[in-house]
Amino acid sequence: MAIEEHLLTTTARLLQQWLPSDSRTGAPAWRVQVIGGSAPRVFDEDWESPPPLTEVSEYGRFPETFGAHGDRFPVEAELLEFEEGLDYHCGQRASAGRPDEAAAYVIQALTETLEAGSGPLDQRVRSLVGFLAGVLTQWACEHLLRIHVATEPGSARLDDELHILVRDHDGKACRLSVAPSATVPPDREPAGIDARITWDTTLLSQFLWMNNNNEVGFEVTVEPHGLVLDTDAIFRTWKKDADGFRLLDGETLATVLAETEQAAANMALAVCLSEDDDLDDPQPPVDHLVIPVLRDLIDTLTKRIAGDGKKPLLAYSNGWPLEFRGEGAQLVLVGPEQVGVIDVDDSC
Repeated sequence: MAIEEHLLTTTARLLQQWLPSDSRTGAPAWRVQVIGGSAPRVFDEDWESPPPLTEVSEYGRFPETFGAHGDRFPVEAELLEFEEGLDYHCGQRASAGRPDEAAAYVIQALTETLEAGSGPLDQRVRSLVGFLAGVLTQWACEHLLRIHVATEPGSARLDDELHILVRDHDGKACRLSVAPSATVPPDREPAGIDARITWDTTLLSQFLWMNNNNEVGFEVTVEPHGLVLDTDAIFRTWKKDADGFRLLDGETLATVLAETEQAAANMALAVCLSEDDDLDDPQPPVDHLVIPVLRDLIDTLTKRIAGDGKKPLLAYSNGWPLEFRGEGAQLVLVGPEQVGVIDVDDSC
């Protein structure tokens, strides 16, 4: 399997938002960067010791790291070898506490780096760290490079950062870099609310599969409604095919979301287990990552259409709570000026 750079970037960007904020600025306290590159194929060059630093720089696309004035230069590299693990659903398994050897190392390295600067991580962050580590190493990873860097060639190495380089069998390389935001330039692409919605839907689909080939799809649309929202009839005028939708009051919406969370978590168990698992092992926690991501999606969409700290003025559902029967479903959240719709495609 090839390195999934897009999924790694999506996960890294969401992790950056979930980590504690800088108490002085309110901005993310950490930069989590994914940089794609290339290296010799494993068949052509099997690393038995770390490559020279000049080659490490080339493979990992150093010094480019954190934008202008955020360059990093390798000063030392460690080659780490592992037993070959699984090559599928490794991120999902690692997020649920079942990492293979390579992912376990990355989890430990990430956790130690982040906790040294921010204190203990909460459970949802730990689960997302596990997913990131599993995806980074999921293609039967047997070795990786841990790279120590400095801000100038030959100067003292930075011990509060983490840089890990992996490559797949075809020579595609990927570097994960983590550093305190206070020590690097501002993010050139600060997270937008629509981007965060996309990150959430991408991760949800990674855990929810109807069968071996079809994942559950989530599409979110936001548009102005141009209505004075005072009656249920107005919604039905705007949504011409509103048959099958029901109006949800605050209590009913909370119940619908709670039942959907449980159904999604139960469905996600399938990708957190493998045929090699010991039946006597404890079952993965059903709320490990799917529930926090689903909550983040709802909270972020609500913020998008209603504003900070506000609730939707109206909510409607068709097919929620989700039961994943292959019939599709919609959840409609209505704000003062905009409406947000989550379309769920669970067809096979």
